[in-house]
Amino acid sequence: MSRDIEYMANVTAFAELTQDGKFSIQGGFPTNPDEVMIRQITYESDDAAKLLYLVHSNIGNQYIGCIANTSGFVTNPHTRIQTRNPLPNVLTFKLFLVSTPAMDASPTPGDVITIHMDFIKYK
Repeated sequence: MSRDIEYMANVTAFAELTQDGKFSIQGGFPTNPDEVMIRQITYESDDAAKLLYLVHSNIGNQYIGCIANTSGFVTNPHTRIQTRNPLPNVLTFKLFLVSTPAMDASPTPGDVITIHMDFIKYK
């Protein structure tokens, strides 16, 4: 089923990580979309130990993708998140180790993550 789009805003979040694996963006994005699509996540790391991380966000309070801490890592998860309420003014992201249960990650300070998102409002 095709739906007409009223608007679509592309937003890129970029962060140089600290050891707690958390980062956020404030402002610069629509706060009342019908859907947010995570288009692409890139990661840059020079760490010798290669790990997998889950990326969690307060957009829908869910995991939005999985990344590897390596230089030039790119993933295109196309995660679609339907929003039923306005988004908070601050979008938060946090890395977790891929494990059962997922555990807090401690990325190498200075690692860089970029998340490309589309905020979509339907007619």
